[in-house]
Amino acid sequence: MANDDVLQLARDLRHQSFGRGRPERVTEPVVEPLWSGLRVIAAAQGGKGILLDDGADVPGHDHLAQALATAVAATATGVILDA
Repeated sequence: MANDDVLQLARDLRHQSFGRGRPERVTEPVVEPLWSGLRVIAAAQGGKGILLDDGADVPGHDHLAQALATAVAATATGVILDA
């Protein structure tokens, strides 16, 4: 896995759909807030960062993608985040 292209791997990921069931029926739930904003997959590798929505680049947020790449460059080869 060390040679995997993290940025390409991230393009293949999709967010899990929000559930439609009654929350009180879920045993030991993992709670994620339901927000109305954009949900993205963020990834960084080799000094490059990307923000993706359904596998496509999210325009207008290059500064955030670059900040992620800069932040992880010293400590990780690559990272994929659900944001």
